Amino acid sequence: LHALGDLLRIVSADGAPSLGAGHDLTTFGLNLDSRIPLHATFMSPFADVPNLGTPEPQFNLPDCYSFLVPPAISKVNSLSEEALFYCFYVCTRDSIQEAAAQELYNRGWRFHKLIRMWITHDPSPEAQQASVKSDICERGLFIFFDPQAWAKMKKEWIVYYEHVEER
Repeated sequence: LHALGDLLRIVSADGAPSLGAGHDLTTFGLNLDSRIPLHATFMSPFADVPNLGTPEPQFNLPDCYSFLVPPAISKVNSLSEEALFYCFYVCTRDSIQEAAAQELYNRGWRFHKLIRMWITHDPSPEAQQASVKSDICERGLFIFFDPQAWAKMKKEWIVYYEHVEER
């Protein structure tokens, strides 16, 4: 609004302050030479009385609307896996992404750093029997969450432990 004062001080050809081809602004009761900011005293050119700093009316919120909402991060453990994947892939660089990753880890999912997907063991008994583990890798049937297709897929895979994100 300070810039508005400079704009209002434009002088017309006859020497009276005007706004473009408008009216003499001093007829609206504006003192354009005043150092007091204009926005504190001038409400509108259409108002009969200037705004004398009348405070806004006070409103009280009824007590039934006053309650504490727990932070969303405290509810992460109750979310479905799909909702956790959504939080991880959409809410990047946010604390909810870290909380979703921690909860996925707690549920047995691991993040594969090279393919940038979450993987977990297939819980079926035949997949568990076919799984072969060594010190550096594991071969077996895994469930992948593909964020491009937004779906879980089963496939046989060799997972090197160095490519899996640790806690």
